[in-house]
Amino acid sequence: MKARLEQGEIKQYAFLPEAFLTVAEYLPTIEGHNLDEDGNSLAYVEGQIVKDAIELSDDTLKLFGFFDVDFNSNIDTRVEHYSDLYFDSEKQVYTKDVVENDFDLTLEKYKEKLITNYDHILHQQFSKTDYHYIKQLELGAEIPQDVLDARASLRAEAVIVKQEINALTNKRDVLMYNLPNYFV
Repeated sequence: MKARLEQGEIKQYAFLPEAFLTVAEYLPTIEGHNLDEDGNSLAYVEGQIVKDAIELSDDTLKLFGFFDVDFNSNIDTRVEHYSDLYFDSEKQVYTKDVVENDFDLTLEKYKEKLITNYDHILHQQFSKTDYHYIKQLELGAEIPQDVLDARASLRAEAVIVKQEINALTNKRDVLMYNLPNYFV
């Protein structure tokens, strides 16, 4: 991926265009590349088309302002986000910084939200076997032991998960807590 400054804004290119227009910030003179009808080198002017861009070397593309985009793509969006894209003149790349999110709520509020989410997950899990209890109430049918065991196991796990959540002492850990995945 490449990016360059165009009219005061950084434009990203997933794929390099086959042709592009020159921009005021980058008007290079490249020997033998921009020629008049007699073969003499000319300086580029703003808005001039440069053809066959995909055939240009990285060094030549840099003369026109096209630099690689390089940033850490391994972030956890629960607790981090990217800064705006900017040019790192030392590394000669466009990059983004990883920034920790602002944690606006209290620790207790984050715990409450996580437990509420977990309660919704539990509700979905219990509803899968609720029909056995409805059959028992309406028809007197016996509830299979494996259903009773699974529901008891789910309740026991729920107690442990909620204790773990309530034992957490900072907001980041609460936001990073991975609830059990019953949907696998």
